[in-house]
Amino acid sequence: MLIMQPGPTPVAAEVEGIMSKKMVSFRDESFVSDMKSVVEDLKSIWRSHRAFVIPGTGTLGMEISICNSVKKGDRVLVVSHGSFGDRFIDICNSRDIEVDLLKSEDGTIVPVDVIEVQLKKHNYKAITVSHVDTSTGVKAPVFEIRDMLKQFEDIIFILDTVCSAGSERIYMDEAGVDIMFTGSQKSFGMTPGLSVIWTSEKFLKRRDSLGKIYEFYNDLNNWLPVMEDPAKYFSTPPVTLIWGLQKVISLMKEEGIEARYERHEKNAKAFSLALISMGFSMFVEKEEERTCSLANINYPDIIEIDDNLFRKTLFDKGVDIAGGYGPYLGKIIRISHMGNVDIAELELVIDKLEETMIELNIPVSLGRGIEVFRGAL
Repeated sequence: MLIMQPGPTPVAAEVEGIMSKKMVSFRDESFVSDMKSVVEDLKSIWRSHRAFVIPGTGTLGMEISICNSVKKGDRVLVVSHGSFGDRFIDICNSRDIEVDLLKSEDGTIVPVDVIEVQLKKHNYKAITVSHVDTSTGVKAPVFEIRDMLKQFEDIIFILDTVCSAGSERIYMDEAGVDIMFTGSQKSFGMTPGLSVIWTSEKFLKRRDSLGKIYEFYNDLNNWLPVMEDPAKYFSTPPVTLIWGLQKVISLMKEEGIEARYERHEKNAKAFSLALISMGFSMFVEKEEERTCSLANINYPDIIEIDDNLFRKTLFDKGVDIAGGYGPYLGKIIRISHMGNVDIAELELVIDKLEETMIELNIPVSLGRGIEVFRGAL
């Protein structure tokens, strides 16, 4: 089965192999060295002040970003481009934090000038933005937001990179971000289980300014000594997951991070053109607002298509894709091309999509998708 879900994504055989190594103590000198190299590489590649690797998922990163930067009664502006951007609302509400929402229209961004106008209305302590919202495939204009935020020096810029770190070009210092985070199961191309977090010096100073917070596991001040010296203890590290992440980082360095970004951009553009040639349309119309992590696709509108039947037929042919999430369930499909997904796998998906369309009597020009895909590459 070819997994083309937007998480978990396919895991490289080398990563699976290293994770089956014989277990050692987390105090073993070799593991302490492995853990330290992981933290240092994460900090170096994404050019952050600090990097953290904590057992958990992307949602843990969201919680950590909020509870370490704002307190009860503070106000946060949530800029949402889809269902996962909305999740910040619940996280803030659960902590009695005041929250305002700027929600984009389907498949579009919230204009930066609209964000600027809203920020001038209240004393906001933080702003949250999803770099890529997995539910819609919308990519936020991070650098435009960065430039606009220069007039609001005290605001903490929280960037959700769960669906972008490792596929979309992002460096923390360049983006002017104070905290960003991801999950190991998406663009990193690893198994689920790790929350990777990058912070600025400004963010850690904000954490210290809060004093006591009503968190324990989520308090970055409890994790910081371990990230500086993995021989110290706060919570038992997931040894095999750290090994897997170390191998993932090794493969990234071998490919080159810029080459990795270019691969994602090239493959995504070619894949999108192929899908359009087959009768689909992209949920995000503007290419500059569309992610290269996954394709969020509208069905051909020439006939009515049963979403469950379409995805089941494709699944029976060996390709597992995702349906729409939240309000988009049954309306769109989502196909990942992040992480370890290569050209051969994308060609297979195109072939199987064509076979599915033929079986379900959906008009399609035979061989056109592959022709366009290869031509675009």
